Amino acid sequence: MSMATKARAKDNQLYSERTIESRKSALISIARRTNILNPEAVKAYLQQAPLKNSRKNKLIEDLSEFYKYLNKPFAIPRFPVEMSLPKIPLQSDIDFLIDNLGKKTATFTRIAKETGARPGEIWRLKWSDIDLEHDTITINNPEKGSRPRSFKNISSKLVSMLYAMKSTQKYVFHKDNACSNAFKDFADVFFHQRKSIAAASGNERLLWINWKSLRHFKATTEYMRTKDLVYVQRLLGHKSIQNTLIYIDIVGFDQSENYVCKVASTEAERVALVESGFEYVAQDEISWYFRKRK
Repeated sequence: MSMATKARAKDNQLYSERTIESRKSALISIARRTNILNPEAVKAYLQQAPLKNSRKNKLIEDLSEFYKYLNKPFAIPRFPVEMSLPKIPLQSDIDFLIDNLGKKTATFTRIAKETGARPGEIWRLKWSDIDLEHDTITINNPEKGSRPRSFKNISSKLVSMLYAMKSTQKYVFHKDNACSNAFKDFADVFFHQRKSIAAASGNERLLWINWKSLRHFKATTEYMRTKDLVYVQRLLGHKSIQNTLIYIDIVGFDQSENYVCKVASTEAERVALVESGFEYVAQDEISWYFRKRK
């Protein structure tokens, strides 16, 4: 039994396998650089380590659990972290990237864009969680104590991509007996493909796009559409609305040049714009006005 697993059992807490593997990896990394059994040596290492303060704070959390298991005192102040708003990728860049990714990574990324689900939640999707007849994806294995949630009316493009991947195996994105490193390997493939596509297209903005930034994209898009923070909280599966409040600030800083605007005069034009992702903004006696993120 690993140290992380023992700590979990001792505290009678439930951690996801990804959390356990991440904590285990962090402890091994520190042990390679200093004497991890000496808390004072670890503190000295963290003070001078060339890491972001946010990363150091995460390591402090992991180490605190480790030393708690060993009954060793460990107290170190958190490192100050300057809050910054996450970068939200343009929809045109997201769609371009997805169109040029491999079949499996493209489908995974498309789900992240349309649902805002966490990468680990998408990774654990089973074919039984997907109803292609009713265009619905259900997150039945949520992370971080979230409630299960369903996403209805996924796009016809995503439905087609899922049909193209349909198999008899239990899970959508990995084999039933996948090893613990399978998700990391899958993510590495995505990052490699993204880097190649960015270099070939000369578009460095593509490097901003990852599965977490697509979660931010979905949240800001839905908040701009509904102005309903509670709805966005439920969509993301946040336990506390405090974690959702950041999207008010992001939307407030969003610039008008990040939108494509269209005018529709007929019902057919309005339907076509809505089906292609445009949101209604205003209307006059003749025309209806729509916009969509670039």
